Amino acid sequence: MKIIPRHRFEFSLLWLAQWLLIPDSERCRLGIQVSEEFARRNASGRVLLFSSARGAFQYLLKKLDFPAESVFLIPEYDFYVYRKILENQGFRVKRVPVGKDFLLNSDALDAQIDQSCRALICLNLFSRCPDLRSISAICRDRGITLILDNVHSFGSTLDGAALSTYADFSLYSFGTGKHLPAFGGGALVLGEGRPILLEDYENLERDESCGQLWPGMLEWFFTLPSVYALTVFPIFSLLNLFCRNYLERCFFEDESSFSAPDMMRMSHFNTFLLKKQLDRCDDATRKRRMLSEQLKKGLSELGMELPPETGGSRPNYLFYQLMMEEKLARFLLSRGIDNRFDFCGTDYRASGKLKSVYLPLYPQLTKDDIEYILKKIRVFLKK
Repeated sequence: MKIIPRHRFEFSLLWLAQWLLIPDSERCRLGIQVSEEFARRNASGRVLLFSSARGAFQYLLKKLDFPAESVFLIPEYDFYVYRKILENQGFRVKRVPVGKDFLLNSDALDAQIDQSCRALICLNLFSRCPDLRSISAICRDRGITLILDNVHSFGSTLDGAALSTYADFSLYSFGTGKHLPAFGGGALVLGEGRPILLEDYENLERDESCGQLWPGMLEWFFTLPSVYALTVFPIFSLLNLFCRNYLERCFFEDESSFSAPDMMRMSHFNTFLLKKQLDRCDDATRKRRMLSEQLKKGLSELGMELPPETGGSRPNYLFYQLMMEEKLARFLLSRGIDNRFDFCGTDYRASGKLKSVYLPLYPQLTKDDIEYILKKIRVFLKK
């Protein structure tokens, strides 16, 4: 049986050797270089790098300084961490309905806004985006701060522009399974005309511990295809087949132990890895788009319902979403294809009628891998 991992964590031991040879003065300059490069790719004048996307969100809330009891609008299909951070800081959360495609509906958004609403957090899940043109216009007209959760959307565009150009602020992540894996880290992209007190950022401590290095090395090692097939996949597949609902309850319903992340700047080592990933991201984007077109074409030929894409958008897919029941996810797992049913950590129970399976689309996949996935789906449909 062929094993196709959910993602690949790319890392080179040569990078580690290079890092050890870089003088301290060069390591300090890297942060400026990477911030400028990331800002250029997001058509922004300023990017702040943090030890995590959650830490970046904490910093943003501090600088926005909204009064207590302010309302944040979030899609009903959202990532629970932002919701918990807001609630822990005394803010209120109001859900905005999503459509069948899991994307925020601009018409539904306008009806949810009242005088207590201060900001909207728009989740662009797995590289797809709603009509940000309309959403941005609504937020601007109603005096609402628009924050994009782009942790799954680096490289995605709308009308040829980076998604962050439509928002006041955008959040990115560089953790495992993201477009730019750098053993952790996050970024806050400032929109045009949205300055923030940068001296406060410069006064933040830098996460200089190497605590992320060894866990990151293990993540890289265990996502190597042969190692993954023999170790991680059997465990993950059994857990997903028999214990998924139990684990969801343990990790994402019992959130009483949740604590807000520290606001720290990204470490020099994570910044160095991010620079390496930025240098190769154009090639990775081309590969992702080639694979996604092959997958979409094959699924269409099988007569499957494909998720609609917003007109003018061009996703840089991390995963490909299918509106299917859990039976397909379980079938594919039993055939060696690691995938997700719904999405770990999102409050999909608010939209229980919406069910979906996510297929991997990391750039190290081959055309043969895509054909293998399509072949197994074909077998499932014939059952």
